[in-house]
Amino acid sequence: MADLQRMLAQTEAAIAERRVEELKVLADGFARKLAANGFSVREGIDALKPYRRIKALTAVGSAE
Repeated sequence: MADLQRMLAQTEAAIAERRVEELKVLADGFARKLAANGFSVREGIDALKPYRRIKALTAVGSAE
C-alpha cells in the first residue's frame, strides 16, 4: 500500500511539473503574439480578467 501511495505522489508531482511547463509555453506564446500585434502584456492580462469567473465556475464544477 505504501508503494502505491509513493507512486501516486510521484505521478501527481510529475503531472504538476508538466502543467507548469505547459503554462510557461502558453504564456510565452501569448506574450509574443501580443507584442507582434502591438499590445503590451499588461493589456493582454487586462483583457483576460473577465475570464477569471469562468475559471472559478469550472473549478467548482470539476470538484463535484
